Amino acid sequence: MKKPRDDSADDKPMVQLRQLSGVKPPPALVARVMQEVEKPAPFKLWDWLRTSHRVQLRLSPLGACTAAGAMALVIALSASTQPQLFATAPHDSALQAFAQRQVLVRFVIHVQGAREVAVAGDFNGWDPAAAPLQALTEPDVFAITLPLTTGETYNYKFLVDGKWIEDPTAEARPDGFGARNSILRL
Repeated sequence: MKKPRDDSADDKPMVQLRQLSGVKPPPALVARVMQEVEKPAPFKLWDWLRTSHRVQLRLSPLGACTAAGAMALVIALSASTQPQLFATAPHDSALQAFAQRQVLVRFVIHVQGAREVAVAGDFNGWDPAAAPLQALTEPDVFAITLPLTTGETYNYKFLVDGKWIEDPTAEARPDGFGARNSILRL
């Protein structure tokens, strides 16, 4: 046996919807709704660009071989017509550096009583063993020349007898660890 329904305020919308179940919409309304549903969506370029599309390229084996041969010919011609700026030997690092938009940068530091000095930074993965400075004839002066790419900003420091120090002649900024790095802008 079914319990009678309680038509409380929470159930009122449902009761009103049930009353509409027998109402038939006018035919003009149905036609108008169907007309709107059948309309194509407006073209939106951004949506089209973000949507994946299937692209098919159908080639015969002869067409594929011809296309591959044409691409190989274009690559060979473009490689042979590239001007050679420098004909250098592998050991000629100064000319190679110039050809790669690099400049030679000389790091020099005067440190009284120092025995071992190196420079490390963004340009060598912060590896002091990669760039040890050489002692010059002047007492307590060390230097090294490195090829660096132009258009870059580098963070670096000197390692003097196991202690990291800033370049006293360069701009510096915080390194994020409570110390400061020297800055080199090329």
